[in-house]
This record gives sequence, C-alpha cells and structure tokens, in this order.
Amino acid sequence: TTVASRASLCELPRGSNASFWQRMEAHIDGWIGEEHFDWMVGKGINAVRLPLGWWDVLRPHELPNPGSGAAWGEMAPGPAPALRAIRRLLDWAEARGVVV
Repeated sequence: TTVASRASLCELPRGSNASFWQRMEAHIDGWIGEEHFDWMVGKGINAVRLPLGWWDVLRPHELPNPGSGAAWGEMAPGPAPALRAIRRLLDWAEARGVVV
C-alpha cells in the first residue's frame, strides 16, 4: 500500500494493530534518510528544523481532550516509532555538525 501522508495512513484499514504499526514504522523510516543529510551538508546547509506534532511525543490519553472515535484508541502504541526516528535523525545531524 502506498501511503501519501501520515493522515492517509491513519485512514487505512487496521486489520491487526501489529500490521498497522508495521506500516506506520515503514512510513516513518522511509520519510528521510542519512543520504538527505549528506546532500544538505554538501549544499552548505548546517541547520534543520524538526517539526513535531503532539502525536510524536504523547499518547492520546495524555491529552486533556483527546477526541473521540475508533482511530484515537487504535493509536495505543504511542510515540515509540516516531521517537526512534527522531533519535536517528538527531544522531545523523550530530555526526555531520548539523544543528537541529
């Protein structure tokens, strides 16, 4: 399944929660790679902005008004996949002297 955005990923049929999170992690892992940092450094870029949404660092139940509907409850594994990707990104940036 091709995923155009994180929002469209959330609209995919879940099947099992495990397969949903496998698709989510594949989407996150494919978004940016080390080669992107090499390219940026080669162009003289030495700083990047890392935009984060609440879903990258909080679980839905940690919000004062988390919303309703099945999609909220199915996000149960929380921010772990995004936090792993953020850690990789920070490591890649640090290794190349790029400020985040």
